[in-house]
Amino acid sequence: RRSGRDPLRSSSTARHFVGAADSGLRDEYVTPMFDVAWGPALAVFSTAIESANGTDGALASIATDGEMDHAVDNAAAAVDVSLDGFRLAIRVAGLCGNVTARDACVRALHNFTLLGSGHLLADRHVRCTQALLRLGRDDSELLGVTWEHIFRALTEVYRLHQVWEGMARTERRTAKARERAAARAAAAEAGGEDGSTGNDDGSDASSAYSDYNDVHLEEEMDKRMIDEANAMAVHSAVPLDVVDGIFQRSTALSRRSLNDFVYQLCRVSRMEISGYGGHVGSDANDIDLTNDHYMRHHTLSGDGAGDGGPGPGGGGAGVSASQPAIYSLEKLVEVTHFNMESRPRLIFADIWGTISTHLTSTALHEEAAVAMYAVDSLRQLSLQFLNREEL
Repeated sequence: RRSGRDPLRSSSTARHFVGAADSGLRDEYVTPMFDVAWGPALAVFSTAIESANGTDGALASIATDGEMDHAVDNAAAAVDVSLDGFRLAIRVAGLCGNVTARDACVRALHNFTLLGSGHLLADRHVRCTQALLRLGRDDSELLGVTWEHIFRALTEVYRLHQVWEGMARTERRTAKARERAAARAAAAEAGGEDGSTGNDDGSDASSAYSDYNDVHLEEEMDKRMIDEANAMAVHSAVPLDVVDGIFQRSTALSRRSLNDFVYQLCRVSRMEISGYGGHVGSDANDIDLTNDHYMRHHTLSGDGAGDGGPGPGGGGAGVSASQPAIYSLEKLVEVTHFNMESRPRLIFADIWGTISTHLTSTALHEEAAVAMYAVDSLRQLSLQFLNREEL
């Protein structure tokens, strides 16, 4: 049976099974074997995860309760083994320089999370999400351009956390509305008055509460209810402090890995704000960060702005759950702050060219709230840089 440990809180004891200095062992034995094995292994891992949800429908009508429990345990064990295989394959691919294998494995793992697909997340999808975030936490040196998939997942995780917070606020308002309705009814009964004036709020609250609790009816769920169900699953499995820790660990990255990290974060932020379509890694998202291209295309889509609710420039806590478009931009500013404090000036200059291009172009955005956020971020980062002792 599955253990009760938190897979995101614990770290692997076999993290560095092939040292980067063991070039003879890696080049002579590991790389040739991995080049042959990674394709079939990826197919096996993918098939095992895809078929892990087929036991209920196939066995429910013919199997006993004990057989069903055994089948569920076997499916869970198969998912665990497959996720370990993905993790190890990505590590070996990164250490051996097999970019094709690494990109294919990370992309497949991201697809299995179903984040952003509009589908209901099962337990195996949440565990795939946890595995993907563990890669960002434990194997950040090996990810290269595949950071894009992790940042896209982080954006969706943040959005689902915002949905959960909105649900919690709705539930609190519902409870207060019920208390007020009950108090008015009691007062009306005691004073001989008609208590019908409190029924409207009570009925609305009851309707909202009913919608909140019906999220488990998978057959008839609408998009909002699926979002709420996914938000509850992700909120309990992926705490935000783990997400924030991935960005904070950027200070420990090597110079080359930091460049990949920042470039991909700018790229994902660019796609969020500009409303680019296409799947991660597709030609539709094959963009550059040069000024001409950036200023020509840097506009919000119609769905990204004007939804009502708070503007996007109010910071992470004030952004509406329906508008996560500047989440990656906010995290980029945080990463810049962390690395400005900890990196030598010459190394920080490597990433500042990419960051400054993104921020100055965003400052020209036609949406005033987004532009003001970029201008304010540039101002704060400039003041922080000028306050450094070496200057």
